[in-house]
Amino acid sequence: MNENKENNYIKSDFIKPYFSTVKERWHHLLSKYFNDDGNLSEIFTTKTNCPHCTCHDFKEKFELNKFIHQTCINCDCVYVSPRLNDSALEELYSDDYYSELYATSMIPFFERRKKLIGINKFNQTISHFSKINIFPSQINVLDIGAGVGEVICTFQDQGFNCEATEMNKKAVSFLRSKQIIVFDGIFDDFPEKNKYDIIMAWGVVEHVINPKNFLNKAFRLLNDEGIFVSEVPNSQSLLVDYCRENKKDPTRILMGEQHILLYSISAYEELHTKSGFEKIHIQTNGLDLETILSIEKQNAINDNLVLNLQKQIDLYMKGDLIRGFWKKKSNIKF
Repeated sequence: MNENKENNYIKSDFIKPYFSTVKERWHHLLSKYFNDDGNLSEIFTTKTNCPHCTCHDFKEKFELNKFIHQTCINCDCVYVSPRLNDSALEELYSDDYYSELYATSMIPFFERRKKLIGINKFNQTISHFSKINIFPSQINVLDIGAGVGEVICTFQDQGFNCEATEMNKKAVSFLRSKQIIVFDGIFDDFPEKNKYDIIMAWGVVEHVINPKNFLNKAFRLLNDEGIFVSEVPNSQSLLVDYCRENKKDPTRILMGEQHILLYSISAYEELHTKSGFEKIHIQTNGLDLETILSIEKQNAINDNLVLNLQKQIDLYMKGDLIRGFWKKKSNIKF
């Protein structure tokens, strides 16, 4: 397959056009969770310890869009407390909140997203997959929380046997229009009747209320020689450090209404290894500089310079997303 070169400069506006307009609409949709004084209503929130290690102590905190982000003193994860409660979160993922994103900023640019995101993720996943010599039609692929499906549809284009899970009705309808088999609901309810050679969770685990159960189930669904791929926001990224210090809203990554936990590198690894996975490869994959420049409305910097600096940021594992590829440890069951 011809790959969109990794050294091409990608801006967030390329993959989510009109996202600022969507965010404005989201503020309106979220307003019912806030009191007249602009603060989160206790009716719709719950206070929590660190969702990763359950520690109740934090070393620093900052407020962004009325959500309090705390940095765990034990594991360096960044988590939101108080956060929206479980019923409010489920409502967001299945209703108008995400439908607005899909209808305005993602579905109309689906082919562009496949070219800029789907092909790259496909190629990288396959490069770490040990069963590549098997015919694609014999390889079962599951994309958890597939959204509009720029990744799973890329696998389908190459002849793989593809399935997805998704909660949002608009995204489910779009996936089915692309002939993807879709389970319409939460991953907790997904039946465990089949095994998969490739399981993916791109930008999903940071939304999950019980990530340990989520990873254990992914482990059970994965074939012994399969590969599990996950990507989560990085609590130790340059972007988070910058926004923490300067109280700036990046409009992505630090999204307290839905990203209830941002993982440190060590916590991300621990989460997977405790669920029976063995690391194949971990990297960061960031748009830190592009996002910071956008926040500060600085557009006169050479794209190649931004790209090269971002490569150095990722070498130091300070990019805003952590991407990991995992295989099963032997003789472990969940």
